[in-house]
Amino acid sequence: MVRYKCNSCGQSFETANKVEGGVNCPFCGAKINDCETQNSQTANGYDPNMYNGAYNSGYQQGYNYAYNQFSQPGVFDAGPSGKCRGVAGLLAIFLGAFGIHYFYLGKTFAGFLFLALTVLSCGVLSPFTGLFSLVQGIVFFTLTQEQFESKYVYSYESVPLF
Repeated sequence: MVRYKCNSCGQSFETANKVEGGVNCPFCGAKINDCETQNSQTANGYDPNMYNGAYNSGYQQGYNYAYNQFSQPGVFDAGPSGKCRGVAGLLAIFLGAFGIHYFYLGKTFAGFLFLALTVLSCGVLSPFTGLFSLVQGIVFFTLTQEQFESKYVYSYESVPLF
């Protein structure tokens, strides 16, 4: 695998073999020749063996944080599912007693369960569901996007807990 970094758009990508005469960037279409590739790899301190091929498998396929080694996704950046852990965390902290964060995550059974516990108990259980949601909102902020989506978005659990 040969790793290229485009000097025009800054994106990194790979080809299976070294291409004589250079390649075109799949993101912006700029021509990248072999000399630019060598210079951009050494100038930016890129280690081609850093990821050992792990970025082409599993969860990150088609949504890869590993391509840009200098920046991590923010808490309010949406993942591949379109769900943002920052928004889910704020909903859990401020409206969690009503289960709004579960509705946002697509877990409607859990959302209706929290809503029913709060409304049918006339607010008696509201401190418990609110405290539970407060802790859950803090957990949302501490997880990585990959952990958040595998635990709360893509899981088959009806009521995903901590």
